Amino acid sequence: MFKRPLINILLLILMIFFIQCGGNKKQIAESQFKKDIPPQRDRNIDPQKKDNFIQTDVQKKKENKPTNPKKNLSFKERVKQELPGIPYTAKEIKDFIPKNYKLHQQITGDFNEDGFEDVAIYLGIAETPTKDKSKQKNTQSYGLGGFLLILLNMDSNYKISGFKFLKSINEYVESTKLELEDNIILFSKIGHSYYGPFLAKSFDFKELIKIQFNHVLKRFILIGSERESKGSHPGYWKEHTSTNYLTGKRITKSTGPSSQNIITSTEDNIPLKPLLEDFNLYE
Repeated sequence: MFKRPLINILLLILMIFFIQCGGNKKQIAESQFKKDIPPQRDRNIDPQKKDNFIQTDVQKKKENKPTNPKKNLSFKERVKQELPGIPYTAKEIKDFIPKNYKLHQQITGDFNEDGFEDVAIYLGIAETPTKDKSKQKNTQSYGLGGFLLILLNMDSNYKISGFKFLKSINEYVESTKLELEDNIILFSKIGHSYYGPFLAKSFDFKELIKIQFNHVLKRFILIGSERESKGSHPGYWKEHTSTNYLTGKRITKSTGPSSQNIITSTEDNIPLKPLLEDFNLYE
């Protein structure tokens, strides 16, 4: 008589037990799923305070990314590191000329407008002496790499206030020129460059960079550059690139072979007011 209600009660207890087990499994699965989701930054908290959120692996990698060691150095430390053997300050210009280099060009002017006459010099690697006169080159050896030094007059001595290595890869520079115009330092060079398999191809180029003292940064910056290159043979391509580092604009005009007469023009954004020693002349 009582068997059937008893069986029903047992079945009900079993159903409740299985439902609870299923719920617990779902909660465990949801909990594990939440653990797998990387923690996110709360948009309402101060992004400057790192303690307000748990960093993800990606964020940790970004923070642990190695920085440019040069940016952590003072200008004086950079001079010591990148110009070994050259003094940071000296009383005479000749003291800044390292061994195996020679002075090719020099200009003077009040670059920072403090009433003292400053100096800019271009130094090139001296040619290696040879007894065979037929192997001696009449042209200057700038193609092996040279550099520019800007020396501010501190009344009692000169101090390096700007420098730039003007190294060229597979280039041979026939002539250079250093001049001053409206208190802007102009450095230009003319030569040709080799490229292709076994460097069998070449093109001619003319290049000009414009440098000026920035009174806010108290450093010399690049304000503009011009580069014109063309194939060494008739009918080859020709390209002219003009860059304004004050506005951050670069315009390139290219002309194809004379038979095609194709002209293209592009404009790209570039960094503003790069420091002289930081910018890459060939980017």
